[in-house]
Amino acid sequence: MSTESENEDSKGCESDESYSRKLESVQSELAFQGDTLDSLDRSLASQQADILFLKQQVQILGAELKRVKEGFASNDSHSSEVPPHY
Repeated sequence: MSTESENEDSKGCESDESYSRKLESVQSELAFQGDTLDSLDRSLASQQADILFLKQQVQILGAELKRVKEGFASNDSHSSEVPPHY
């Protein structure tokens, strides 16, 4: 009968060790996922800042293009006029 209780004790230890290993594995995976999530969050914030900067640059370029087009339009109206010396 003592061998049965010894077997039960050894099974209990094995299952405790197995649970400990599984718990450590889950904790390790959770830590890795947390690090990955932090990394993705930083990447997203950086990309959002880049997009905001690029939007501002597009607005600046659009305004400059409009100004240049208006300059060409006013030059075109002047070029159709006959110079005064003719």
